[in-house]
Amino acid sequence: MILVAAEFDPNGDVDATKNAGNIARQTINFEGLAHPFVQNYKYS
Repeated sequence: MILVAAEFDPNGDVDATKNAGNIARQTINFEGLAHPFVQNYKYS
């Protein structure tokens, strides 16, 4: 499973004020993997 997300608020909801339309975080997880791979992106 691959999840691509925008910026989230503390409740886990997308924070529209921080969403510039760019990928903020990518999470890759699959059965048998002890911990998911998480990649965060920053834009200047």
